[in-house]
Amino acid sequence: MGHEQSHRYKLYSIKLIDEDEKHKEFRRELNLSNSIKHKTFPLMTDNAERSESMRRATLLLAFLLIFTALFAQLNILSVDTSTFPLINMKISGEEATASSIQVYDNGELAKLKSFSMDSLEDRKPLDIVFVIDNSGTMGVKIASVKEKVASIAAEMEKNGYDLRFAVLGFGTTINHEFINSKGSHFTTSVEELQKRLSEVLSYVGGADECQIRALYTAAGYDFRKNAGKVLILITDEDSYQNATNDSFYSGLMEKISKKRLNVFILHQDPDDRYYEIAKQSGGKAFKFGKDDFEKAFDELFIMRKFTSSMSFFLPCSYPTLKAGELHELRVKNLFTASEATTTIKVPEKSKTSLKIFEIDHSRFPEIHLKISLNTYDQTLYEDGIMVYESEKKINDISIMALSRKINAPVDIVFVLDTTASMINEIRAMVNNLITFTEILESSGLDARIGLITFGDELRSRYDLTDNFIKIKKVLEAQYATGGGDVPEASLDAIMGISDLTFRKNAQKIAIVITDAAPHYKGDSTDFSKYSVDEVREFLLKNRITFILVGPEKAMEFQNLRKDVPGRFIEISYARVRDFGTILSSIAKEITSQYEIIYKSPDPITPGERRVHVGYGIVGDSTVYSILPPIDFEINSLVARPFIVEPGETVELRCTTYPDNLLEFDWQVEAGNIVEKWDNKAIWQLPEKEGSYIATVTVKSVKFIKKAEVVVMVCKNPCRH
Repeated sequence: MGHEQSHRYKLYSIKLIDEDEKHKEFRRELNLSNSIKHKTFPLMTDNAERSESMRRATLLLAFLLIFTALFAQLNILSVDTSTFPLINMKISGEEATASSIQVYDNGELAKLKSFSMDSLEDRKPLDIVFVIDNSGTMGVKIASVKEKVASIAAEMEKNGYDLRFAVLGFGTTINHEFINSKGSHFTTSVEELQKRLSEVLSYVGGADECQIRALYTAAGYDFRKNAGKVLILITDEDSYQNATNDSFYSGLMEKISKKRLNVFILHQDPDDRYYEIAKQSGGKAFKFGKDDFEKAFDELFIMRKFTSSMSFFLPCSYPTLKAGELHELRVKNLFTASEATTTIKVPEKSKTSLKIFEIDHSRFPEIHLKISLNTYDQTLYEDGIMVYESEKKINDISIMALSRKINAPVDIVFVLDTTASMINEIRAMVNNLITFTEILESSGLDARIGLITFGDELRSRYDLTDNFIKIKKVLEAQYATGGGDVPEASLDAIMGISDLTFRKNAQKIAIVITDAAPHYKGDSTDFSKYSVDEVREFLLKNRITFILVGPEKAMEFQNLRKDVPGRFIEISYARVRDFGTILSSIAKEITSQYEIIYKSPDPITPGERRVHVGYGIVGDSTVYSILPPIDFEINSLVARPFIVEPGETVELRCTTYPDNLLEFDWQVEAGNIVEKWDNKAIWQLPEKEGSYIATVTVKSVKFIKKAEVVVMVCKNPCRH
């Protein structure tokens, strides 16, 4: 290794010259004490020599324990939340596999996406800063560090680590920092590292140490961007004796999180802040005097070569996951039962947008959702999409991008205000309609377009068609007139959608474009026949996605949009951005939809259900309603076949009327129910011949009914 020239900051030489009288007196007393010791005990006995050797060996092993924590026990090297909700983590210290590693977020198991052991070539470089307490009581400990650091560095480099070292010394204040001729605090030379440690050892820094301030300063060093960043604090005092530490604590925690630093602390006096710092950073804190130092030293050379990378999702999302909150992550290796913890901060913001476009409960308890999810050129992770119903997380969901569906049908109705103030929007519609439809078709959607126009009255209605040129010509023929009284008949125009011919399986989307609040029933005019609540119920009942480009301050529209799947765009924003661009963005949202299918966790309770869909900290919610139950009848309970050989299976099927809002519980006299879904079950019969009974209990909110069926088990002759 090459030797680098270093320069100690002269600031601390000045502080040494100008130290106060109390500090000088402390130095004189220390020197006098050392002099008396040497005069009184000029020679050490054999026992004393052995005692001193054991003390130095113990301290040396204590120092090595830190490196064991870095490379021989399970250790979190780094956590990256830049691709949130996907989190990337680097661990080291133990051999592990995808089946042996578990990650917990505040005690709940996270969803692992990927795991791999790193090769030596993939290993990150490592920047290590020794933050050394050089008060009068720390001399032997620093000497131990100096003695062993060369062999540790050689072993680490042999195992593929690209190392750099820095040293910071402190007592009452920071008294030693080093910088090389290139302006860096770091050196690659072990000889230079030892030289720096010697210089720190030669200086007595005073009591009431500034540990937190020293860590804060070291956290600002020039670490390599892609390196593992490690601070090693060695001190024998707690951090509460120096008030300076208090003002640097919160800033240190912020730097640890922002720079993804690992902090390892070897200390003698108890201090809860040391453990908090180590916990948040994914490091460890060790107290002097542990009995397992020698064992840890042995593990150092066996285990430290292992590093692994993994990615995972937190087990929660919007609405339970809040921006900016702290989460404790705990990593556990099932092979070794060892654990490591760290704390992450959930990102404050996200560029991702998520909107629920449709909810269909016609096949209840099976629920179908369509959502628009746009990550704006960032990778979209489908595993990060989560669904909650009535505050319960749904663990089993099916997700498919609509673009993967061949010719997925979508019927889109433009409901357009054609009053005088909307002339520019009408022209933009004419100029951009074909582009709008091309975006839909290029994504594999089978689109049709319809048009309704309005002012103070419903003006025209054109049925859904795939002849987009025809719709464009209709738009070209529109005249922007009237509308002087500001409110327009937009609610009646929306209700006019009911007269259009939608395809049975098509997604229905209404895009309403207006710059005026709506007339409504009871507003002291005769322009509208409908209330806001009536139109809202119409949209929900018919599963119509409602995209509104309109005025934000109109309270009627705010109430209309409540819980209705869709999106809102402020009309003034659309005008500033260029209306054609807004149309294209709507088309892209429609094409970036995902269909989600799940089974309701409560198949029988009537009433309103609130559904949340989340992706990290963003999400949307809507509602659907289940009508109160009526009485039901069990029409039949059938076993097919009803005579089987020993150990064979039969299918059980129960038919009821009506067949929704019911729960089925299957019980058998012998054998096992090996599979069941709602009103069907698979029954494996026992090996012993005889007749056996299966019972189904059918429940609704108010009623419980039972039925039985008998199946015969015998060998072949019994079938004739």
